[in-house]
Amino acid sequence: MQTTNAIRIELPSCRYFPLLKRNDAVTQNEDVRYLQRLLNANGYSINTDGGFGPITEQSVIIFQRGERIKADGIVGPKTWKQFGVCANLF
Repeated sequence: MQTTNAIRIELPSCRYFPLLKRNDAVTQNEDVRYLQRLLNANGYSINTDGGFGPITEQSVIIFQRGERIKADGIVGPKTWKQFGVCANLF
């Protein structure tokens, strides 16, 4: 009898991820820093400073266009899902 020890990893729901958008007044944010690391892992070259400024916003828009989702620069459930960090929208 052959057995397998498959490990199933269940991703969290996308609704638990924060809504992120451009905010020039905020200096640093760990959620934005995580987003910037995801963008870098997907081929974008941006600083991971935790600030959601114009460069991060433009990178998000380009990523969204490439994934064929609404390209508004706002990181919500659909964008998080396209990064592969969450499983569903609801």
